[in-house]
Amino acid sequence: MASSDAEEEELEDSLVKTRLLDPDTFPENIKQQKQGDKLLAYLQCYFVTIAAILGTGILGLPVKLSNSGFMPFLLVFVLGFFAQALVIYYFVEILQKAFVIEQDEERKNSMLFSSEGVPLQDVDENKEDDSGDENEKQIEPKQQADSSKVTYQVSDDVVSMSHYPSLHSLAELFLGPGLQQLFDLAIILMFVSLLISYSLAGSQAYAQLGNFQLLYVIPVFTWVCTFIIIFLQSCVQPFVSVLTFCKGTLFTACVLAAMYVGYFVRGEIAEDIRSVGEPFLMGTVALGGVVNVMPMIFTKIKLQATQVLQYRQAIIAGTFTCTILNILWCYAVLEIVPQKQCFIDSPASRRSLLTSNVTDNVLKSQESCSRNSSLQWAEANGQISTIPLTEILHKEYSEFAWIAVLIQVFVMISITVSFLTMGAALRHMMDGWFDSFFTVPKKNWQQGNLEKNRCGISLRSVIKTVGLLLVFGFVFTVAMINPKGFVTILENATSFIMNLESGVFVVIMLNRAHAQKYRHLGVPVPLSRFLIYLKYPVVLYFLIAVGYDVVEIIHHSLHSQTFDVHRLPPLRNAQNLSESINASGLLHLTHNRRWRVYNFINSTN
Repeated sequence: MASSDAEEEELEDSLVKTRLLDPDTFPENIKQQKQGDKLLAYLQCYFVTIAAILGTGILGLPVKLSNSGFMPFLLVFVLGFFAQALVIYYFVEILQKAFVIEQDEERKNSMLFSSEGVPLQDVDENKEDDSGDENEKQIEPKQQADSSKVTYQVSDDVVSMSHYPSLHSLAELFLGPGLQQLFDLAIILMFVSLLISYSLAGSQAYAQLGNFQLLYVIPVFTWVCTFIIIFLQSCVQPFVSVLTFCKGTLFTACVLAAMYVGYFVRGEIAEDIRSVGEPFLMGTVALGGVVNVMPMIFTKIKLQATQVLQYRQAIIAGTFTCTILNILWCYAVLEIVPQKQCFIDSPASRRSLLTSNVTDNVLKSQESCSRNSSLQWAEANGQISTIPLTEILHKEYSEFAWIAVLIQVFVMISITVSFLTMGAALRHMMDGWFDSFFTVPKKNWQQGNLEKNRCGISLRSVIKTVGLLLVFGFVFTVAMINPKGFVTILENATSFIMNLESGVFVVIMLNRAHAQKYRHLGVPVPLSRFLIYLKYPVVLYFLIAVGYDVVEIIHHSLHSQTFDVHRLPPLRNAQNLSESINASGLLHLTHNRRWRVYNFINSTN
C-alpha cells in the first residue's frame, strides 16, 4: 500500500509539474483556446464573404448609374440585400439538411455492414486503442421537441469532413437527373466567367499602376493566382482573410477620401427612375456570389445550433457590410465622376446632328467622346469605374493624387482576393465532383482499399490537378483573346447564372430538403414558417432579374448593328454617316445591350 501511495504522489507531482511547464494543459486554457478557434472561424467566414462580394460591386456597379442616378439605385440595391439575405437563410438550411442526410446514410450503412461482419472503417495500426472512443463521439443522436425528428450533431472533438457538402453533392442530393447536370454546368460557367472578369480587371489594375502593357500582365496575374489555388490550397483561406481585412480597411479609407473630395467637387447627380433597370442587373451581381462560397466555409464549423447561428450571422454581417460600402462608394463616385459628358448626349446635340452640317457635328462629338472621363464613357469602353475616377483626380485635382494611388492599390488587392476566393470555391466544387466520381462502393471496400493504396490517391490527385489546370487555362485563353470585354462578360454570363441559381435552383433544393423523404431528419437551426413562405417573393424577384436579362440579350442581338454614340465610325466615314442619316430620317441612339435605348428621333421634328 505504501508503495502504491508513493507512486500516486509521484504521478500527481509529475502532473503538476507538467501543468506548470505547459499552461495549455489547464482545462480553462483549453476552453479558451477552443473559443479562440471558433472566433477565428467566424472571422474567416465574415472576411471570405466580403472577399466574395465586394470586388464585383466596386468594378461594375458605379458605371451603371449614368442614367438612373443615386436614389433609384439605392431603392433596388436595398431590396436586393433583403432578397440575398433570405437566400442565405435558405442555403444554410440546405447545408444543414445535406449534412444530416449524409450522417444518417452513414449510420444506416454502419449498422448494415456491422451486422454482416464487415469493418466499419479502415483502422490505422499505429493508432492507439482509444481512437474508437473518439469515433463514437462523432455521431450524437439528439431528440428534438418533435419526437419524430432526430438530429445528428458533431461533437467538439471530432470533425468528419466527408459529411460536409459541396455544390456538386448538393445537386446530387436535391436535384434530379438533368437538373443536376444543368446546375453543375451553370455554376462552372459562372465561376469561369467571374474568373475571366477578375483576370481582366486585375491585370488592368496592375498594368495601370505599373504602366505595363495589359497583354503582358494577364499571364503573370492569372497563373500566379492559379498556382496558389491549386498547389497551396491550405493557405488560401487564412491568406484571403488577412488580405480581406487589409482590403476592407483600405476600401473604407478610399470611400472616406473620395467622399471628402466629392464634398469640394459637389457634382450634380441627375436621377431618372425610368432607368432603374440599368443598375438592377449589376446590383444582383454586386451582392451575389456568396452562396457559391458558403459550402467551402461551412467546413469551418460543426453542426451545432450555436455555431450554425453564428455562421449564418457572420455571412449576413459580411453581406450587410458590403451593401453599406457599395452604397457609399457609388455615391462618392457619382459626386466626382460626371455621369455623362459627351457632346452628343444633350438633346440640342442630337437635334443638331440632323441639320445640314452633320459632318462637323459628328466630328466634334467624336472628339469630345474620345476625351471623355465619365461613367458613360467608362462602360462604353469596357472600363472599370476606378479608371475615370483616377484620371479625373490626376488631371483636375492634383492635390488629391494620393487618393488615386490609394484606390489603385486597393483595386489590385481587391481583385486578387476575389480571384483567389472564387478560384478556391471552384476547386471545392470540383473536388466534390472528383470525390463522387472516385467513390468506391462499400461492398467492395477491401478491393477499393487495395486499389487506393496502389494507385488511387495518385491517380485522383493527378486528374484533379490536370482538370483544374485545364479550367484555369481556359480562363487565361479567353482573357488573352478578349482583353476589353470585362463588363460584357461580367453582365451577360454572370448575372444570368447567379439570378437563375438564387431564384430557381436554391428554391428547388429547399423544397426537396423539406420533402417527405427527409422530414424525419431535423436540423439544429430550422427555418420558421414565415421565412419559408417568403420564398415566393424571392423567386419572383430573381425571375424578374432573369427575364430582364433575357430581354436585354435579345434586344442587344436585334440592335447590335445600330448607331453607337461611343463607338463612332472613323473620321473618313463621317460623310457616309451624314448621307445615311439624311436618307433614313431616323437616328437610333443606342450602344449594345449595356445602355438604355433612346427614343427614335424623327428628322421632321
